[in-house]
Amino acid sequence: MGIDVARGLAALGMVGAHVGIAETFDWARVETWLDVVHGRSSVLFAIVAGISIALVTGRTRRPALEELPALRLRLLGRGAVVFAIGVALELLNTGIAVILTVYGVLFVAVIPFLRWVAAASTRSAPLRPCSSAVRWSG
Repeated sequence: MGIDVARGLAALGMVGAHVGIAETFDWARVETWLDVVHGRSSVLFAIVAGISIALVTGRTRRPALEELPALRLRLLGRGAVVFAIGVALELLNTGIAVILTVYGVLFVAVIPFLRWVAAASTRSAPLRPCSSAVRWSG
């Protein structure tokens, strides 16, 4: 249920970011509160898309070989639907930046990497101290 709430908030935030004209956010002025959705809702939208892919493909476990064809079809179908909605919104020619077409492509682009989860984390383990050092040095 939490992912559905987050998905709903992301969708409402995207509508709010594209429909309303907002001034710079100021706690003291309620009429500026619409500015909160700018930038944040697209980030939430991207995170929810990634979580959806993880949930569809088996959460934390590596998908079995016999599950792969069904998972690939499911991701291909979701990607196609998201892409089609994005194209339909772009055809309205509203001037709004539509990111759904990119998400549709990314849903399909993740298909070759479905079984890489466990292997990638095992191979990257020796590099983790380096990534921490790089993260803290910047």
